[in-house]
Amino acid sequence: MAPPWPEVELLRRVAGQQETEADRVELAARLRLYFESAEEGITLDDCFGLRVCRGGSPWWRLETIGRRDAAVRLLARRHHNGRPVARQAAEIRAGLLRYAATAWRFDRLKAEVPFSYLGTERQIQFDILRTHEIILSERQLQRILSAGEN
Repeated sequence: MAPPWPEVELLRRVAGQQETEADRVELAARLRLYFESAEEGITLDDCFGLRVCRGGSPWWRLETIGRRDAAVRLLARRHHNGRPVARQAAEIRAGLLRYAATAWRFDRLKAEVPFSYLGTERQIQFDILRTHEIILSERQLQRILSAGEN
């Protein structure tokens, strides 16, 4: 499966000094376009196909939301499997609220998931809150879980 934003992957490869010759050619072409058209109002986002349409979300926010949603589905699969989606959503939300009210206030300052959480429900809760600290409603969680079934 191709990455959702090949332009972002190109920039990541270049930033990580892992680009190919084809990447260098592509990068040069996009930068040439920018230099040739900047006076006309073109932006680097335009040149790299990353411009956000009115009311849209930028690629980095969509990427973060995608990671959060994948973690929610993983949590449901590993720790709430076999239950109706509505019940999974309620249990996930209750668990996140409990975690947010207790250990998260300390964990949020940590760069990495605590070792004692590895392999537990708490590890996935940490990942969810690390990407998005706002606890979603049951309805939003149900939508995320239902979208994963398709």
